[in-house]
Amino acid sequence: MKIILLIVNILLALTAIAYPIIWLFFQADQLLHTLPYVMSLLWLIKSLIHPNKGQRVFALSMAVLLFLVGWQRSLDMMYWYPIFNEWHYVGVILAEVYSNLNHWLKRLARLQTPNLNTQAIQYTRRVTQVWCGVFLFKYFAFNALYCI
Repeated sequence: MKIILLIVNILLALTAIAYPIIWLFFQADQLLHTLPYVMSLLWLIKSLIHPNKGQRVFALSMAVLLFLVGWQRSLDMMYWYPIFNEWHYVGVILAEVYSNLNHWLKRLARLQTPNLNTQAIQYTRRVTQVWCGVFLFKYFAFNALYCI
């Protein structure tokens, strides 16, 4: 499974690099409308084989988004990608802030300082809330720019 996941990740990286390059420089219509389906299939495979549940959910949602991009046959749908990602980030961070479990933000903070006191944990939560505000601002800015 690890080899298949590695191959899928490499292919996803290559297609993620190729898509904007083809879009900007070559304007090959058939390839531009086929590549989202290929990327969607790769994300779907990743969602089926990844051991982490959070990664599986994210991969499945990316597969759905890219399938919709291909199905709409409109490159305008790709402008929703940053908005889609902002909601993912906000969701993950808000889940972290309002859960009492020892998740990745506390683990990251404890990498540098293994014995965090309660004041440091509260500070970490406050910084996380500020980042949520940044992501929400970016979300509304993207929407405003898209509507113009």
